[in-house]
Amino acid sequence: MACSTQLQLAGSAYPRTCEDCGLGPCKNPRFQAPAQVMPSGLVEIDYTNWRDERRTRIIRPNSCLVFEANYWHPKICWQMLAIDKRTGELRQFALKDVHSWKELSE
Repeated sequence: MACSTQLQLAGSAYPRTCEDCGLGPCKNPRFQAPAQVMPSGLVEIDYTNWRDERRTRIIRPNSCLVFEANYWHPKICWQMLAIDKRTGELRQFALKDVHSWKELSE
């Protein structure tokens, strides 16, 4: 059983990077953006983050969706992996917190 599954069963989300297995957006290889991203390119989303802060973000989704809980989303939910254009970092965005979605031309 994966470390994140054990922690979910124990009733807690795993920390940003688990000390035992390295799961998390920083170290787990499955969180590396694939070379090919969605053909639509950039997307503007109206998004509420885990601190309940709502704002517009420009992202580049990759082809990965995950159904899991983590530090920012302690209840299991669908999450999209995408590059945040502002920071250049790969982030997870809970689909339930996306209020609107608009494709942008590059």
